[in-house]
Amino acid sequence: MGHLMLISEDVITAMSRFPSDLRLNIIQYAPEPEWELFVTGRYNETKQEDTRLLGGGKPVIKSNPARAVNEWKVDEGELDSGVSSRWDEG
Repeated sequence: MGHLMLISEDVITAMSRFPSDLRLNIIQYAPEPEWELFVTGRYNETKQEDTRLLGGGKPVIKSNPARAVNEWKVDEGELDSGVSSRWDEG
């Protein structure tokens, strides 16, 4: 699936940056309803997954001196904050 994402990125880049006459030549090779469904569906989902932090957020350690046990918890507030990608910008 990775090679399809790379090809899709190139096509999307071409469609946004190339002159309109060249865009018309490119779009004739993309099946119209299927291409739009792919870009708005699976392509966007895959790009969002690729920008997610691996392994979750930074662990938060809470000490409980009475029980002499440390509790570990993922700081879920950091999962979405600070994560941006070039796909979100434009």
